[in-house]
Formats: sequence, C-alpha cells, structure tokens
Amino acid sequence: MLSPHFFYLFSLSVLSVALGIQIILLPWLAVDQLSLSSIWVGWMQAAVLIPNLLLLLLGGVSADRGNGTRLLVPLLLMSMCVHGVLAYLLFSGWLSIAVLMAYAVILGMCNAFIQPWREYLLKQVDDSAENSGLQSLVAKSSLCVYLGQAVGVSLSSFMTDIGAHNLLLIQLVAVLLAVIGFRCLLQRLVSLEGQLEDDAERTPHSQVQVNHAGSASTHAMFAELRSGWSDLWALPALRSLICLVAFNGFFHIGVFIVALPLLVQQVYGQPVMYFSGLQLAFLLGTIPPTILVIVKGTLDAPGRRVIFGLLYGGIILFALSAKPTLTGLFVLLFFWGVVVGVSSTMGRAILQALAPEACRGRIISIYQLALFGCAPLGALFAGYAIHWWGLIELLKFSGIASLIMFAGMMATRALWEVPEQAS
Repeated sequence: MLSPHFFYLFSLSVLSVALGIQIILLPWLAVDQLSLSSIWVGWMQAAVLIPNLLLLLLGGVSADRGNGTRLLVPLLLMSMCVHGVLAYLLFSGWLSIAVLMAYAVILGMCNAFIQPWREYLLKQVDDSAENSGLQSLVAKSSLCVYLGQAVGVSLSSFMTDIGAHNLLLIQLVAVLLAVIGFRCLLQRLVSLEGQLEDDAERTPHSQVQVNHAGSASTHAMFAELRSGWSDLWALPALRSLICLVAFNGFFHIGVFIVALPLLVQQVYGQPVMYFSGLQLAFLLGTIPPTILVIVKGTLDAPGRRVIFGLLYGGIILFALSAKPTLTGLFVLLFFWGVVVGVSSTMGRAILQALAPEACRGRIISIYQLALFGCAPLGALFAGYAIHWWGLIELLKFSGIASLIMFAGMMATRALWEVPEQAS
C-alpha cells in the first residue's frame, strides 16, 4: 500500500504544476493581452497575494484546531472552478481588467488557506513513518514544488501555440489530481495514526484543547492568534527568521514578480517564451541545492545560509540592473534560484524544528504571512517605483536594501547562533 509520503509529495507536485502555470499566465495576460502599465501589473500581482494579509493567520488557527485539513479538498475544488470559469471567459473573448482582477483575488483567497494547511500536513506525514531527518523531508517537498513549477512554467512557454484557455484547463486537471492525492493522504493518515480529525479524541495535551475549540467564539480565535505571536516572539531565532522572510517577500518576491515580465517585454523586447525560459532557469537553479540536502540528510549552519542568501540576492539584483546580455540574464536567474533553493529549504527547516507543537499551525501561518503577505506590498511598491523611477533604478534600490538587511542580520546574530537546533 502506498505510504503517506507518496501521496503528500505527489499532491504537492501536481499542485505546483498549476502554480507554475499561474506564475507565467497571470502576469503575461496583464502585460501582453491587456497591455497594462507597470502600476496595473503591480496591482494584478498584489491581488493574488493581498488575501494572505487577511486570511493566512485564520488558516493557521484552523490548522491547529484540526479543521483546516478537513477543508483542504473542498477548497481545492473551488479553485478548480475558478480556473474553469476563466478558461471559458478567455475562450469567449471576454477577458478584461475586472475579470482578471476577480480571478486573482479569488485564487488568492483559496491559496491563503491552502498554503498553511498544506505546510501543516508536512509534520503529520513526517511522524507517520520512518524518515531521514526534518531537513531531508523539507528538501523533498521543496524539490517536488520546484520540479512541479518547472513543468508548469515549461507548459506556459507554449501559450502562443495552444492558447491561454487550454493552459487553464491543464491547470484545472493538475488541481484535480491534487484533490485525489490529498484525499487519499488524509484517509491514510487517519487510518494509520489518527493524526488529523481524531486528534482531539486520542491526545490529552494542549493540541486537543485547541482542536476542541473548533466552535469557540471569535474572541477565543483572536486570543489564539495572540498566543501564536507571543510564542514566536519569545524565540529570538524565529523572530529574526520572520523579519528576514518578510523582507524577502517585499523586496525579492514582490519586486521579482512585477519587474521580471516588464524586464522581458520592455527592456529586452522578447515574447512569452523568454519569460517562461527565465522562470524555468530560476526554478532549475533551486533543484541542485535541494537535491544536496536530500542526499546529505542535513546541512550544518542553516541559519547562516539563510543570512548569506541576502548578500547573494543583493549582488544578483545589482547585476540585473546592469542590463546583461540575454545569456547573462539566464545565468543570473539560475544562480538566484540556487540562492533561493538553499535559503528557503533552510528557513523552513528552522521553522519546523523550533515551532512549539501546540501552536505550530499558527506559527507556520505567521511565517507564510511574513513571506506572502509582504509580497503584495512589494508588488505595489515595484509597480509605482517603476512608474516613477524606472525599472533599472528599482533593481539597484532593491540590491542596496538587501545589503543593508544582510548587515542588520549579521549584527543581531540570532539566526547565526542556532545551527544545531535546526539540523
């Protein structure tokens, strides 16, 4: 019989294929088919991510109560419907700013819950069978995400040939496969260990008390949110990690998702195939360090690796601002992917290792909020900054900010001092 590990990694992979398509499809529809300005591209990308600011913490609370995993499959079915509706509207020639914005917002609302629930399941899967270490499991899940996104991005490069509406149908099928996989996973976990819906009946500790609070008042829910913040803030390493990923969300993800499609179209004058190729180069860069973690089991000094990701990211942003050749652009995106592959895997490993079990879902959602909640703010900042200053100046400013943040993290040294705990 197939193990929970298989179902989790399979579901993560096919769900990431859908995400890879979305990474290319949404901004390119805005830039190419609707010919929107940088400000509108910023708002369009922010629309996918703004729901994270409002809903991610609620997703974390529901995960700790044991409700989130039960709602994962219905929410994925809802996202399938959203892809199907946009495919129909595209095929009918009814694409507009309002339609694309509504699609982005609804998809963002679904993702705001799916992300923490999916991440919460990782530790459940890890506890269900023998494993080779937390870093290794995190790396395997990261590898599935990167490979899945790479497949989705590769498929998106054929958008001109097969049509955007057909890409959306492929996205729909990928989510359907994820629904099947997660459904099998949840059934398997319940039958093997009772880690999900049966937790409240089997465990007499703090997790049970949280799960029994499923029908608690709104006041109790906000009390749980405050408790999660307090527990996180009491740990200097997690506090520094949250600040670092918030910065990455703003200056790296937020700037990246707005600047890259505009860089391809406005500076280099290239079609969607090149945009997809650059995204693919970035994703391919994330794979070697992830495989290294899987092979070695653990890497020492994970906190230091996360910190130095800021330095390397800042250098790459400066290099991008120099307007390299197309070949140089692909090389820079590949190496940026290497940096992200290391820092992301190490950051998630630190989070999973140091988060207290009783409020792990909430702390995971705070981590996701810091990363993806700051991204829409960064996207809006990027859109207006490009309009006011220009694309090249934005890249230079982001590079300077990365170096300043690196110096700040070196000064605090909270992450620097916790290598053993996360290994």
